[in-house]
Amino acid sequence: MDANRRDIEKKRAERAKRLASRRALMVKKIFRAKTRQLSKCSDGREEKITVKIELSPKGKINALRLTGGSGTKRGCIKKILRRTVFPVGTAKESYTFRYTI
Repeated sequence: MDANRRDIEKKRAERAKRLASRRALMVKKIFRAKTRQLSKCSDGREEKITVKIELSPKGKINALRLTGGSGTKRGCIKKILRRTVFPVGTAKESYTFRYTI
């Protein structure tokens, strides 16, 4: 019985890992697709901005932190990302992306 339970737990862990990996690829694709919209936040000066985002299992943004760049650019980027729909997952996950805008 214990061996059967271990097999079930192992399969669950493998499935969760596959889903997390798939979700990470989808989130990366979404951020790449947002590049054009984010370029509208430019004010003529190139600045590096780091976006740290934490997603809930339901795909909602739990935390969004931007560093670098001007306050106006960060506000514009936050506004765009808050409207973005992210894929659901199995657990809370964090991602970091860097942009030069």
